[in-house]
Amino acid sequence: MNVQFPAQTVRATVIGAGAHTLSLSGSTIWLEGVQLPLRNLPVAIPIDETDLVSAWQQALLQLDLDPKTDAYVLALPASLPVRYAAVLTVINALVDFRRAFSESASPAGGGRAGLW
Repeated sequence: MNVQFPAQTVRATVIGAGAHTLSLSGSTIWLEGVQLPLRNLPVAIPIDETDLVSAWQQALLQLDLDPKTDAYVLALPASLPVRYAAVLTVINALVDFRRAFSESASPAGGGRAGLW
């Protein structure tokens, strides 16, 4: 019997497992008193990516949601580029959105203080 050895010995399952590995560094974060996962929350989808804060507010208005008391999820536009500058833009928009509704605003929290 003629035994042949493949040129590539890495198997697909090993490559697939490596592609789905996630490494975390830094501090461990604990959420107290939060029942996860949160399910069936309305999603505020922004129409305009140039002003995310206003677009999220408009989406919440269309969904008849109160940003200070209702539980909801803020979506990001699909057209948002995957770049570091876009991440900074989203971070700033989230901070501004949070400020607009004081300490009681809490997307996905339903009236609990904190943005997560």
